[in-house]
Amino acid sequence: MKKNLFYYLFAVICSVSLFASCSDDDDDTKSGVYEGENLSLNFAGVSLSGKSAKLEGNTLTVTNLLPGESTLAMTVSFDGDKMEGTNSNAYRDVKISGSISNDKMNADVTVTSKVSDLIGTWVLPDVNVVGVPALYFALKTSKSEVEFGKKMETPETVQNFVSYMGGSMLPMFLRDITFAEDGNITASYNSDMSTPVYTTSPKGMAFYNVVNDKLFISINLAGIIADTSKERDINNGIAELMTLAEQGIPFTTEENKDGYMKVYIGKDMLTKVTPLFPLLVDMMPKDFQDYGQMIVQLGTIINESTSADLGLMVSKAKK
Repeated sequence: MKKNLFYYLFAVICSVSLFASCSDDDDDTKSGVYEGENLSLNFAGVSLSGKSAKLEGNTLTVTNLLPGESTLAMTVSFDGDKMEGTNSNAYRDVKISGSISNDKMNADVTVTSKVSDLIGTWVLPDVNVVGVPALYFALKTSKSEVEFGKKMETPETVQNFVSYMGGSMLPMFLRDITFAEDGNITASYNSDMSTPVYTTSPKGMAFYNVVNDKLFISINLAGIIADTSKERDINNGIAELMTLAEQGIPFTTEENKDGYMKVYIGKDMLTKVTPLFPLLVDMMPKDFQDYGQMIVQLGTIINESTSADLGLMVSKAKK
């Protein structure tokens, strides 16, 4: 009897060990780094490129998936080839569901923002109606005068000109911005000044995320440039900006008593954006090309300033 019990226990132990070994082999088979053609990530209906996913056992780590978070790690569970996992914090919920087969990972990413105060459509004000310029610009420099336009101007003159002139022109191009619950940012913009018609930008052009009460926005520059259907040179030192745009640009947000929200970046980020100013000039309608020189000069003024803030003034659309 004891001998039979010994053989029975021995068989059970071997079976469990064999089963565990098979499970480990499965995990080891799935573990690895997935990128390039071996990784397909879809975020809010948009196929993401340039990402990397590392699976170690049941821990999945994805790089630069959300703006402001260089890595996102979560515990995933498997049912055969199917995979599912979640990661949550005070600002958002993230769910990844998909499969791994033939050394390829295919997954859908679902983001649900919890920042209710931000979710919604924000409208750019008309300075001629409410007296608030849509463009916010603050400048400090040690110079008493700077070259702007065809002559030298005081920094205060430049600041006021950019805020009010730019603030009155901007709503002609951009009507409103929407922060969707799924992490997308869309905008209603005018693509034809001769016959003004506002168009809503497609999803996948920009995403947002909040990290430690700081708003991060990532911009799909490649998608935006492709969406313009024009060939453009995005070299000349802009590679760093493209990387930054993918990882997420940090914005400061401030609300005032009148219900307007100021969304802006400081000089540390602006100096990375100023290389795009000539590209911005190239994209402007012909009717506004006369301001091109000023925009390029503004880039120099910002680079040589002691501090500079540039952004938008917006108010939440009434339901």
